[in-house]
Amino acid sequence: MDMTFTMEQKLLRESAEKMFQGAPLLARLNIDHPDGYDTRLWSQIVELGWLAVGIPEEFGGIGGGAVETAVIMEEVGRNLLISPYAMSAVATQAIVHLGSEDQKALLAKIAAGEMQITIADVEGPEYGHTTVATMALDVGGGYRLTGRKTQVQFGATADAFIVSANLHGTLSLFLVEANAEGLSLNSSHSLDLGLVSDMDLDGVELQAGSLLGKPGEGVSNLRMLENRAIAAACAEASGAMQALVRDTVEYTKTRKQFGAALSTFQALQHRLVDMFIRAEFARSMALLAAFEVGRDATSPEADHVCSAAKYLVMEYAKINAEEAIQLHGAMGMARELPIGHFYKRIVMLENLLGCGFVHLGRMIEVANAA
Repeated sequence: MDMTFTMEQKLLRESAEKMFQGAPLLARLNIDHPDGYDTRLWSQIVELGWLAVGIPEEFGGIGGGAVETAVIMEEVGRNLLISPYAMSAVATQAIVHLGSEDQKALLAKIAAGEMQITIADVEGPEYGHTTVATMALDVGGGYRLTGRKTQVQFGATADAFIVSANLHGTLSLFLVEANAEGLSLNSSHSLDLGLVSDMDLDGVELQAGSLLGKPGEGVSNLRMLENRAIAAACAEASGAMQALVRDTVEYTKTRKQFGAALSTFQALQHRLVDMFIRAEFARSMALLAAFEVGRDATSPEADHVCSAAKYLVMEYAKINAEEAIQLHGAMGMARELPIGHFYKRIVMLENLLGCGFVHLGRMIEVANAA
């Protein structure tokens, strides 16, 4: 597989780099944003056209797909940007690939930053799609949704949700507007200072056109969205690992012990090299996941590669974050340095979309089905 970036992808990465040059990381730390993200940077994201990535040109987008999203997410991770971008980009693909013509009319608003969308499919501490309790009932040419969702990423600022529910005993997806009667949210800040919500659906009435895709295909459709989200999360973690290596190397060059810089001690040099190797391996796995999803997000190969990437990238990212903290000493957890903030974000990414054990099981499942 050729994983060389195209000229357009390189330009996309350069534009992201330039944006973050005007928003230094240290100046953004420890700022309590009511919405869970920096709205000023969000405006720049809209202007740069990030939200139009992955949306076909005929619907107001600029094309592209999983690889372009990964290019952006790597820079997002390197610069520790907490925002609704990743989940919005993934949720948008539900409309692109599953939506009706009326639903696809919303894509122009999403591309222009006039509408935010996210996914509401988690219902408890255990990740999976086989025990969804939210029910959808046929009522007079429409549907009525009743149930509860948890860990909805940036639900408080979303204008619409992709919601999973049981319809006739099988899983289906629905497009639900945030102002729907009977829908309520309870939001709070997460470990990384982002915003997550619990959603209650109390007899939410939907029109027939709210169904996304065909009835009963929710599991396979969610798997497609999950693979896209995993590729984006792994790219973000990869970027964070690169930043941790960069910052830790620089710190050991300036911090002195026994009259010499820490970077001159051979034992610490070995640990820094190990951090670099893990970061490079993780980047390769993240790119492989993005390219595989870009080819076919519904294939068994994409399932296997994405689960392998989720397990390995997050495992290595957490090790690197812990190493960075230890090599920084007590300063590693100081709020004034980004190291501890990177660690918190990596912990969030590790537990998002299923932990390592979930994806080890998924790899076994895919292998047995081959």
